[in-house]
Amino acid sequence: MDISHFDQRGKAEEGIFVPLCEPFKDGKPIGKGDDAPGFMVRGIASRSAQDRLAEMQKAASEDETDEQAAMERVHQNLIEAAMRYIISPKNIEANGRLISSDEDVRKVLDMTFPEVKLVRSDDGTVLTMEATTKDGDKISVPRFEVTNWPFAQQVIDAAEDSTRFLGKRKKG
Repeated sequence: MDISHFDQRGKAEEGIFVPLCEPFKDGKPIGKGDDAPGFMVRGIASRSAQDRLAEMQKAASEDETDEQAAMERVHQNLIEAAMRYIISPKNIEANGRLISSDEDVRKVLDMTFPEVKLVRSDDGTVLTMEATTKDGDKISVPRFEVTNWPFAQQVIDAAEDSTRFLGKRKKG
């Protein structure tokens, strides 16, 4: 029996086409068919994605100076994570020019910023979670949830859904 159709790592390395979807509305693809804008994306199980993620984690651990605003940092981290999965752009134009370089791809991913709101209980109280400061002190911080689907997150979600690379979708 040939079991090569289970080659999750090989198929993740080949990649799949991920169409860009509406980030603020219903999450439906922006275009349809062969002309839809999107990216060829490798899966998280691919060896090259694993190598790139390891490089990213090492670089993050070496970064001792994080002076940027928290949301900008989250946004930049999303872009960097998405870039680890993207093989190439497809059918994406910006300002009348076809997107092709990594710099162009970063600009496309930067177009949509994570929108967040405070998470509240039914009675309106802001929910919190425990965090640890750089000094090791425990503090309570507000919980936030992302209310849109930025392009970078779309790429990450697709890359992390291993079933898509085997031609099957997760149920329910």
